[in-house]
Amino acid sequence: TPEPTPEPTSNPTPEPTPGPTPEPTPSPTPEPTPEPTSNPTPEPTVQPTPVPTSRPTLVPTPEPTSKPSAAPSLSSFPSASPSNSPSESQAPTCLDQFDPVDICLAVDESGSVCDPTPLTTPTLCTNCDCVPDTDPVATQDQTCCVNYDATIQFADLFIELADDRSANSANVGTVFYSTGASIGTMLTTPAGAQASVMAEQYNGGWTNTGGAINKCQEVLNAGTSPKKVMVLLTDGNPTATDSAVNVGGAGGDARNFATAAANSVKSDGVTVIPVGIGGNIDVPYLTGLGSAPEFYLGVTDFDR
Repeated sequence: TPEPTPEPTSNPTPEPTPGPTPEPTPSPTPEPTPEPTSNPTPEPTVQPTPVPTSRPTLVPTPEPTSKPSAAPSLSSFPSASPSNSPSESQAPTCLDQFDPVDICLAVDESGSVCDPTPLTTPTLCTNCDCVPDTDPVATQDQTCCVNYDATIQFADLFIELADDRSANSANVGTVFYSTGASIGTMLTTPAGAQASVMAEQYNGGWTNTGGAINKCQEVLNAGTSPKKVMVLLTDGNPTATDSAVNVGGAGGDARNFATAAANSVKSDGVTVIPVGIGGNIDVPYLTGLGSAPEFYLGVTDFDR
């Protein structure tokens, strides 16, 4: 009609209004709604769900569970926070033992070992104050002097201790050096290395430290153990190379030769332990030949 009726109709239209009814439906829908409601329910459900949900809740529960899990879980990384109770762990391993290791022991037999004064010309064995067979300090007449006897006794004891503290027995090689350097034995059993030490005859001469390190590197390169150690026994500073003698002193060829040899063997992963005997030692220099400052060992005399 062009104009509205002056009064409303007396009865509603037969179709429902498009808007919602003022009251909710008396029963819930048979299927859950696809999205959560905008507000949580004011109270928790009376019974818990029979199985856990596939994913954790976004907010932790206000109280811990009454009982721990039946078995601990294994993880690759430590937990962010410590557990409330300590877990049982295996007994600690003994720290003074080490697994398979290859060791090269370099023994200084230069002339200064058997001469207590600094030498300009190295003393050969025939000029040393050799210990006679009747001297109870010496174990064999080729040790020539008490100092060298003490050196080989130390070497013998070191090999014995390395064997005792090695979980799977150490492999030990020996090198002896003065003007030159030579291999006493390639890597062998501790008993074989001890025999090599005790059979060595003192030579005297200059101190070719670099040559000794190179020979030890040759010995260790023949081994297969992942851990390799070189122990360098000396009572003095380098004074010779493989091609020259009397070239010691700070910045001298002998020191440069020894330093280069030490750097080479350390770059191969070998742990270098210098042992300085007596007071005629340039401690900072000899410490630098080692793998770390704490690896340098110094003793005041051959009896220590």
